This record gives sequence, C-alpha cells and structure tokens, in this order.
Amino acid sequence: MYQFLPNDSVRRYIIIGFSALLTLMLILSIIALTQLRQVNENLNKVVEDTNTKIASAYLMRDAIRQRALFLRNARLTEDPFIRDEYAINFISIAKQYREAREILLNMEMDTQEQQIHNQLSELTKVAQPYNDRAMDYLIEQADQKIIDTEMSQAARMQNKLLSLLDELIHLEEAYAESARIKSQKGYQHTQYTMAALMALIIALGIAIAFYILRMATKSTEHIKYQASHDSLTGLLNRREFETRLDMAIHTAQTERISHALL
Repeated sequence: MYQFLPNDSVRRYIIIGFSALLTLMLILSIIALTQLRQVNENLNKVVEDTNTKIASAYLMRDAIRQRALFLRNARLTEDPFIRDEYAINFISIAKQYREAREILLNMEMDTQEQQIHNQLSELTKVAQPYNDRAMDYLIEQADQKIIDTEMSQAARMQNKLLSLLDELIHLEEAYAESARIKSQKGYQHTQYTMAALMALIIALGIAIAFYILRMATKSTEHIKYQASHDSLTGLLNRREFETRLDMAIHTAQTERISHALL
C-alpha cells in the first residue's frame, strides 16, 4: 500500500527543492565572482607593480643617456659658459636617476630582481665618480689625456648600467606576460568550475523534479485508492461497486459481453 502524501507535503517538497536549487545557484555565482575578483586583483597588482618598475627603469636609462650626452657636449664645446650650463643639467639629471632608483628599491622584489638591483647599486657607486670627475676636469680644463681617460671609464660604466637596466626591463616584461597567462588560466579554471557546478545543479534539479513527481504520483494513486476502497477491510466500497456495475451493464449492452454477479 502506498504511503499517503498530502497536497501540503507535495507543495513543501517543491518549495524545498527549488529553494535548494536557488541556493546552489547563488553559491555558484558567489564562488565565480570571488574567483574572478581575486584573479583580477592579482593581475592588476602585478601589472601595476610591473609597469612602475619598467617606468622607473626607463627613467634611469634615460638619465644615464642624458648624462652621457651632456658630458660629451661639454667635451666638444669651447665656450665655458655653455660648458657650465651642461654641467648644471648633468647634475640635475643625477637627481632623476636617484629618485627612480629609490622607487625601485622601495618595491617588493624576488631573488632575480634583487640580484640585478644589487649589481646596479655596485655599478652606480663605481660609475658616479668617473662621471663626476670627468665633468670636473672639463670645467677645470684639465689635461686632455686625463679627461679622455675619465670619459672612457665613465662610458664603459654607463654601458654596463644600461645593459643591466635592459635586463631588468626584459625581466619585468616577462613577469607581465607570465601574469597575463596565469590570469587567463585562472579565468579558464573559473569557467570549468562554473560548468561543473552548473552540471551538478542541473542533475540535482532533475533528481528533485523526479522525486517530487514520484511523490505526487503516489499521492494521487493513494487518493484514488481511498476513494474506491473501504479503509477498514480494503474491499471495494459501494461507490466503486456501482461504478463497475454501470460499466458492466454498458459493455453488456454495447458489446454483448456477459457478466456474472456473485
């Protein structure tokens, strides 16, 4: 005998089932948005830091090249006033280099970046005296051999610094590309997670709908059984007897089928 399931119970199961589906959809949305936000935040931070490092490296490189240009122009000019103007610009560009370098030193660095910055620090300590002495000798109009020696050493150190800065720029660009690839993989992982959860929700929805349909069918069959049978004995009641008797009379009249009543 089927278990009786009232209409209120059917409605309750329907409400619970669809509430569970809505809850899972909400959880899915929260998970997806959280993952996407985390991926975006990580990517934005990496891109922002990388852009700052690259911009600072470019400023340092430009400062080195401008100092070399002012030093060379001071070497070529014969006018002491113009040479003094070059010297003033030469000194001011050094400030730009220091400020850009301080920005880099205040940022987070990994082992490879730290090695490059350590080399930059050591080379800067060696290169700056050569540059300063070369400009001082030019202002003082020292012996040409001394000036040429100092400028040659300064140019050699400048090339080493430029090489290290180029290496740093390439490294930061590689980090930016790696962050982009990692972000793309994060988006793909989020999409796979959403697809898996959506498939789970669909499967659960089908299971809930099948369960509710089964319970409703059982409830309907039980109601029909109660309407046609005696609740105490389980035998057909008077209403069902009359219904079947009418059907028997109808078939006997229309189809000439014989029936017996005991």
